[in-house]
Amino acid sequence: DEGQHAGIITLLARDGKLVDFQTYGYRDVERQLPMERDTICRAYSMSKLITCVATLILVEEGRLNLDDPVAKYLPEFKDMKVWKGGTADAPLLEPLKRPITIKHLMTHTSGLFYDFSTGNAELAKLWRNADLWSGPGLTNFITKLGKVPLMHQPGDAYTYGINQDVQGALIERVSGQSFGLFLEARIFGPLGMKDTGFDVPPEKMSRLAKTYKHGPDGKFAEDKPILEAWPEQGRDLDAGGSGIFSTAGDFARFAQ
Repeated sequence: DEGQHAGIITLLARDGKLVDFQTYGYRDVERQLPMERDTICRAYSMSKLITCVATLILVEEGRLNLDDPVAKYLPEFKDMKVWKGGTADAPLLEPLKRPITIKHLMTHTSGLFYDFSTGNAELAKLWRNADLWSGPGLTNFITKLGKVPLMHQPGDAYTYGINQDVQGALIERVSGQSFGLFLEARIFGPLGMKDTGFDVPPEKMSRLAKTYKHGPDGKFAEDKPILEAWPEQGRDLDAGGSGIFSTAGDFARFAQ
């Protein structure tokens, strides 16, 4: 009513029972298409929970250990360095005091970060110059990431970052199948999450909620999605930290 959000979905469930399910506003303001129960939304960082469950499935099966060095499965990480200062063009780096472990990824203590959220302009510039997200595929992402420095030594601090994107690549290496296919086979399919995945099929695109910002006049203006979360197949990476599309109903099944 106050014009702060284009559309909202609320779902309340308890003890396996749906208590309340409401929709407000629009998924497409220009066409006046209402937000609906089956509207597909970008899960963004709620993708992280799904990725961590996928990781723990492999831990339960004895195929991973949380204390394992990440480089055991992703050798691209074995020679990573830590930022000590300098500039993007002439960085001062130091070697790892300890390896990055899977537990460091799970708890955001690896030293990985988001380049848009750090106060260190030179380090963020160095990361942006690496063009991490252009793909194709998680192998290219990991290869580029292994060449940029961490913000701090693994285990020394908490820094929210791209840890679950690395976990997605880890799952690919260990499982031998693409991250998206692993999630479909082990989580989405078994739970009946029929509208959840890294892409939105053409026949479902009309159900996708648009991304908006407030324009200069204070009204809603369509905006490009943050973190390059594009719905078209093959346009971006299977980003385990931010790339999943889902519905409120699907995500409630996962949460339950």
